[in-house]
Amino acid sequence: MNSSIKPTIALLSLAALTMLAGATGCSATSSDDVAEAKGAATVTPATHADIASVAGELRDAIDPSHIGHHQDVEDLEGSSPLDVLKSLAAKLHEGESNNLAHYTYSTNATKFVTDDMVAGIFASPAATKAAIITALRNADNENAPFTSALEATVSEKIDTLAAAGAVFAFDGMQQNGCATGTAFLAVIDTKHNTAFGIDLTPCEE
Repeated sequence: MNSSIKPTIALLSLAALTMLAGATGCSATSSDDVAEAKGAATVTPATHADIASVAGELRDAIDPSHIGHHQDVEDLEGSSPLDVLKSLAAKLHEGESNNLAHYTYSTNATKFVTDDMVAGIFASPAATKAAIITALRNADNENAPFTSALEATVSEKIDTLAAAGAVFAFDGMQQNGCATGTAFLAVIDTKHNTAFGIDLTPCEE
């Protein structure tokens, strides 16, 4: 064989090996990407049952004795969170048309209102947490004293509910078992037009 051809063959062989190694690496990366994509595809979206169960867990943590005036409301109407909130207020105060006529609504609430014809949607999950924690601290609930553990539970449940698509609101005219105005949290599932009400200052006479 001509000696001038040998280096050329060697160079070609080296190039072929380099290309083969590169192709193999790309194939491995591609497989990893496919596996990752398949893993992501298996994540299922939160369901109505998830919101209901987590809202129930939050309620149990706040009121383990189950003495609160909690109210769940179904068949709400409306295409926006505000409309659903108005529908909730109408169902909570059915037969009180005079009061409902004077109701005002907020879409960026940062605290609970009690003993007033006001209903609102909290500005954010963070605002919801802060409002709940303030209400619980001020409640002096003997059945569920405010603790750092309860605060952590509230934070976790609100984050979980927010990730599931829940909207957080309040109704300012709700009362607890002692006929006293109470901070009333409404966890609203707008997809299924259902609300889960939680009496944050439960009391019984």
